[in-house]
Amino acid sequence: MNINNDKLKEGDKMIRTIMFDYGGVLTTKRRSQLFAESLQAQYGVKPEEVIGITDGAQKTWSKGEMSTEEVLSKIQALGVTEDIESLEEKLASFNTIDDNMMALLTELKQNYDICLVTDGLPPFTKAIKRDYAHLFRMAVFSDDEGCLKGEADHRLFDIAFARIGTPPDQCVYVDDREKFLAYPKSVGTTCILFAGEKELRQSLRELDVIC
Repeated sequence: MNINNDKLKEGDKMIRTIMFDYGGVLTTKRRSQLFAESLQAQYGVKPEEVIGITDGAQKTWSKGEMSTEEVLSKIQALGVTEDIESLEEKLASFNTIDDNMMALLTELKQNYDICLVTDGLPPFTKAIKRDYAHLFRMAVFSDDEGCLKGEADHRLFDIAFARIGTPPDQCVYVDDREKFLAYPKSVGTTCILFAGEKELRQSLRELDVIC
């Protein structure tokens, strides 16, 4: 069931912490697409031009190397007359956690430490800290740390494990992109490739995390 660990049944393995990616897992909304479509409806701009700006800036923006003002000013140049703050709020409004995943987080939080490890754009990071900080014992964001999950030194994951304080083999990590599971798996973490809330629940049942 997309569980990526060869030793799940060892008697000495106790899961204490469940770590999640955000985009594609806790929210499955097409955030950039929805943002672009909202601007098309209001200003008549072409969605592909908006997405070209946000996606084109994603790597440097997610590392905190490009400011939100720099990115959104390029969108203003398309003929969008909203100020930067309003555009940032509009983008962040599409970042809400899916209802079914919120229910699962609430359930898991009763018995496990819930943590977040994610490549985050600053508007999304700000919104998560504002709206969802109560859900997570710890959260590590790429734009805060200046590094991405997929980088060769794996520093974002190492930062997360150090701050969590739970041994990696007592953690579960859930991500929708298989390439990001390789390093956590290599240090003993149980990894689950996210394919939907129902599938995730089944995988967690197999781990005896939920009933």
